[in-house]
Amino acid sequence: MKDRIEVNGVWYVKETIIEPQQELDPTVYKARVYETDDYTFEASRIYKDDSEEFYEDINIEVTDKSIPKNDSARVWYIDNPIWLYKLWLGEKETRDEAEDLLTPHGLTYLLLIIKELINIGWLKHEK
Repeated sequence: MKDRIEVNGVWYVKETIIEPQQELDPTVYKARVYETDDYTFEASRIYKDDSEEFYEDINIEVTDKSIPKNDSARVWYIDNPIWLYKLWLGEKETRDEAEDLLTPHGLTYLLLIIKELINIGWLKHEK
């Protein structure tokens, strides 16, 4: 057999590469990262399949740098564009929730991010 070799009396067989059984189906997205000393905010939008258009949804991954890296509470997600827009409008219940999650500086920074996301068309709103 030509796919074997003997070294010091031990026979070795050539490895074969196993091909994957299914095709890859990547999710393609575009992101913007905003960072302060206390937080990292990564806003992202997912492209529709084989398209230059985005889905309407937006996701913001929030990393609280004051929490140890191995703590699961360090990273959390805001994936509700309606909630983001209500926060922007200053709705009391949404504002209270945000104040429980972020420091005052973090909340101010998130509001600046929301303003930019509205301005660039990533976050839609009703007039």
